[in-house]
Amino acid sequence: HNKSGFVVNSVEEAVECLRKINMIKRSDCRKRVEGMFTVDCMVGGYIKVYKEIMELERGKRH
Repeated sequence: HNKSGFVVNSVEEAVECLRKINMIKRSDCRKRVEGMFTVDCMVGGYIKVYKEIMELERGKRH
């Protein structure tokens, strides 16, 4: 999305994006990380994964 990083599908695209790296604001990157990786977000994500694993295991037993 070119705001806090680049998504690429090839080495060539990665090289091209490296040429544009100065266009990304460090403050935008920091805001994104602070929003996505809070303790609450991380714990919630782990709980969701553990619940999904438990459900899969329950399904295997029946």
